Amino acid sequence: MAASPPTSNPSLPRRKTGRSGKHEIVPRGSAPESDGHASRQQRRVPSAQAAYALDSFARLYSFFGRDMRLASALGWDEATVAAWRTRDVVRPQVKKVAQVRLLLELCEETRPYMREDRQVGSWVSTGLPNLHGVTPAQWLATHGRRGLHQLIYGLVDWMPRLPAGEIEPAKESAASQAVAAHAGTAGTTEFRQMLDDLG
Repeated sequence: MAASPPTSNPSLPRRKTGRSGKHEIVPRGSAPESDGHASRQQRRVPSAQAAYALDSFARLYSFFGRDMRLASALGWDEATVAAWRTRDVVRPQVKKVAQVRLLLELCEETRPYMREDRQVGSWVSTGLPNLHGVTPAQWLATHGRRGLHQLIYGLVDWMPRLPAGEIEPAKESAASQAVAAHAGTAGTTEFRQMLDDLG
């Protein structure tokens, strides 16, 4: 007696045999995956705090103009800087937000002494002898807000603000008088050189 063919179980997925006329297999869970993708896109909208941090970063970026330069100043890798620049960061780390805010504050304080934004980025990234060869950005990273006050004090002491945001020629400016008055102070020679370079 011939055995009867097994009855098909509708709960089991059909197998693809490659013969024409057979049903194709529809992957299970395809609809939930698309729903999950949509929900992930919704979750990628930055919060108000993140948006504020990214706006601050955008302003900071204008002082440097290139991922590599800003990455060096912040001590980040270029991929992280690129993610912030393209606003792909949804939940920025608190430490990184603090770094951005502090460096932005230094750049904003330095800007009135420079002719343009990019000069600020260059100065912040240049090792200064009066900082033992450390850049202002590195000094800031090491000493935090105290270091910021030290750097700002140095700017106010040696480099006068000008209404147009430009710096006077070093030989005629009030900065030269300040340098002469502080001739014996550590770091005066370096600031004089910096003024000459910018003049």
